[in-house]
Amino acid sequence: MSLIKANAVQIGQSPTATQNFTLAVPSSPNDTIKLARGNAGATTQDVMTVSNTGVVSFPQGLGNISNSTAIATGSTTARSLANRFADVVNVKDFGAVGDGVTDDTAAIQETLNSGAKSVFFPSGTYMIGAAGLTGVSNQNWVGDGFQKTILKMAVPPTLDMVYINNCPDFGIEGITFDGNGKLTAGVGHFPSLLPCIYIVNSNRCYIRNCGFIGFYNCGLLINVSSYSTIEYNFVDRGTAVSFVNHGIVISSDTITESTGNFIRNNELYYCQISTNCNKSIISHNYVVGWGFSAGINTQAIYTNHSMVITDNICFNSNQVPDVSPYYMAGIENWASNTVISNNICFGNLGSGIDQGGRDCIVSSNICYNNRGYGLFNSYQDATYNASNTLVIGNQFYDTRSGAARTQQGGYYEDVGGLTGICFSKNICRNNIGNNVLNCTLRNSASQYDFIAPTLINSWVNYGNPAIGADAGYYKDTDNIVHLRGLVKSGTIPSNSFYLPLGFRPQYPLYFPVASNNAFGMVIISTGGDVIINQGSNVYVDLGSISFRAI
Repeated sequence: MSLIKANAVQIGQSPTATQNFTLAVPSSPNDTIKLARGNAGATTQDVMTVSNTGVVSFPQGLGNISNSTAIATGSTTARSLANRFADVVNVKDFGAVGDGVTDDTAAIQETLNSGAKSVFFPSGTYMIGAAGLTGVSNQNWVGDGFQKTILKMAVPPTLDMVYINNCPDFGIEGITFDGNGKLTAGVGHFPSLLPCIYIVNSNRCYIRNCGFIGFYNCGLLINVSSYSTIEYNFVDRGTAVSFVNHGIVISSDTITESTGNFIRNNELYYCQISTNCNKSIISHNYVVGWGFSAGINTQAIYTNHSMVITDNICFNSNQVPDVSPYYMAGIENWASNTVISNNICFGNLGSGIDQGGRDCIVSSNICYNNRGYGLFNSYQDATYNASNTLVIGNQFYDTRSGAARTQQGGYYEDVGGLTGICFSKNICRNNIGNNVLNCTLRNSASQYDFIAPTLINSWVNYGNPAIGADAGYYKDTDNIVHLRGLVKSGTIPSNSFYLPLGFRPQYPLYFPVASNNAFGMVIISTGGDVIINQGSNVYVDLGSISFRAI
């Protein structure tokens, strides 16, 4: 028999434990209904209290309700509460605190070892002790988002901060990993890097919407693992240094190759991306301020091949060489059969792109205002070199003029024996030196070597290479004529020099130019006259003039 009491006054009873009642909540003294158990006249014990606002409470110590069933909103099938709560296990259910002080290592590890398929880390800072954490296969860790859920190293680890070995189908999202300056290389399963997370022998993993901060040499390392997805992560070392500072690494060993991986849509600050894998895609990443190697680097090893590097932005590397010493390029590729396309590389200490992989395609990239070349095709040895590379539809230039320019040249081929390079439909202009230098396709590349004109009407070169180049012109493979140089001392208006047949426009063209810190006007006639029509003869800068010839 069950009793029903309203404010300690019995108002009904049921002959069976399963009979349903419909009752109105009393208006006094405190608007509650209490369900009790026990026979009439006997001492009863409250089982459940329902307030008039719908709050349900159970007296402490009345046993568990794990086997009670409930139907989740929007679903149709009742399940026990124990099974329902087990779908996602909360680390706080195992004693984790997340207050930024308490060592939560043991409580979190117990949660992971529970076998739950999904482990939830509510907002908070969870301090990790020397033992670190070990992952479990087929398990997902889920946090509340970047800088909301933080796993922070409290002391230097005995081995690793987070070690995930032989855990296929493992995933992490919405958690920030803070090395807290404790991850100095020298210990761990990969002691030369000691990353925040080390994943090895674990296929089909994903790391998504996570943060990596406070590390020393490496944020995330994935080794001998295939079909992984690394996306939408924020990786920040904090400061640029000249020694190893990888943000994201995917690597292979001499026995097992990593293949079919994605590194995409990540932001990296003061660190870079390095890979030794194949048939993988590196795309839509934002890399800035690193101080070691290139912003994106594919290593010179036989397991590294058949990559796609596309739609990345790599800019403003550290402006001093690294420990090698290497002058940091935006992208450095040694993987053969690789496509490098639609990337933007600017403001780097080295070249925009260093390309040393055989049988590659370099297309539709924009490299400007670097301190090396727009593209440097490299020769390391007979195995690792840029032979048989197609270079097509790229732009290599400096946006500035005179002494403000830093990019040494548009395109350069290393000495040593490169063969089979096709250089076509690229725009190389306004670099300090030759726009194209040492190209194996001399019949097309020679068009990019500036031709010095014969100046007339008292016009002469400015004569100070530190401020601006001498006057010159060339025509690229798209039939675009480009001018450069500072001239002075001539009569305004007058013709400064003639362009030969094949270098002239179909119609007269008018170009605004810089002239003695003001604006001038240059007219290119159909007869090849380069007429300085307005401005100051202190100097006139021809470097902004480009047009299609007939």
